[in-house]
Amino acid sequence: MEDTFFETLSVAHLEKIHSQMLCWILNGDILDLAQKTRMLNSIFGTSETTFSKLDCYTEYKSMDIVVVTDKITFIIENKLKSSQHSDQLERYMEIIQEDSRFKDTISKFGFLTLVGEESKHSEWKNIIYRELLDSLRNVFVYNEEIRNPSHIIFNEYLKTLANLVDTFEKFDKNHKDFQNVFEEATKKKYEKLNTNYGSEEKKYISRVNLESVFQEHFLRKIAQKIIDINKYSYHIGNTNGNALLHIDLSTNNKINGFDFNLGFQYQDNTLKFNIGAVLYKQSNSSWLPQEVYDYFENLSKNTKFSKYNPPKYRAYTSVSKKLDKEVYELDEGEFVQILNEYIDECKVLIGMFTEVSKQKKWERIYKR
Repeated sequence: MEDTFFETLSVAHLEKIHSQMLCWILNGDILDLAQKTRMLNSIFGTSETTFSKLDCYTEYKSMDIVVVTDKITFIIENKLKSSQHSDQLERYMEIIQEDSRFKDTISKFGFLTLVGEESKHSEWKNIIYRELLDSLRNVFVYNEEIRNPSHIIFNEYLKTLANLVDTFEKFDKNHKDFQNVFEEATKKKYEKLNTNYGSEEKKYISRVNLESVFQEHFLRKIAQKIIDINKYSYHIGNTNGNALLHIDLSTNNKINGFDFNLGFQYQDNTLKFNIGAVLYKQSNSSWLPQEVYDYFENLSKNTKFSKYNPPKYRAYTSVSKKLDKEVYELDEGEFVQILNEYIDECKVLIGMFTEVSKQKKWERIYKR
């Protein structure tokens, strides 16, 4: 895999660079208006709409990309490595609706990601980098005889997109070929120097720091295969680089006047049964009575979850167990089966906890 200009400058992983490149292409003269129109129609599915003018802006009122034409305003939220925030997309829709500059055009919203993360809002069309790459290739053919600097830069950008997309698609096809994705997410770049990865794709993941986003994609795909997953509130994020899957199996349990959730968690080859305050960031460990912590410690001696994890500062504790195999040694089906087994175990423990909680009346041990 040949290094491109953008990879040599160590900017291929930066969302802002990709947003700026798209605007550079749409505002420049490498493509004519008809080609730009075809490209936008292709990724947004806006049929054969024709435009008489087109302007592109980055970071317009915090929105990554805004493309303004005489008929349609295209808003693109670009998520190469990060995930959508809680109300980010709704806020952008409100901004467009309230901005008089766009009152005479139809608004089209695109949620652009490398790994196919889906928008939480139906108004936003899900677009993947593969579709972006294909649409650009369909309107631009590089000619080596044309020594125009803009053409060279455009072609380097297409090769950069291809490296990102091809590497992701190989990981998505078989995660077991990518041990480094699951082992190096917490490592700094200098810690990965001089490592023999055995393949260009693994080396590329390391160089561009794609471990965390690939882990998150893998857990997102696995979560959709868990039995009854859509009955529960769950989220996928990461702490210190390692992706985390958290499922709330029992919510708003009242203890000591505060609300707590009981659930299951997977991160870094570790399975957990946990209890945590709904207002976790505002909580402190005293919100839970000591008897609850003692109860969880006792679970580590009598259940599959053999390690007790005492509280630090927040109202949270858990019991955990390391997987017998590494995730990259397991087929997707095997991993899903293990998760289902331990989620079922958590449901049994929640039933037991609820009964003990009623008997001991933990919710009335201390006054708030």
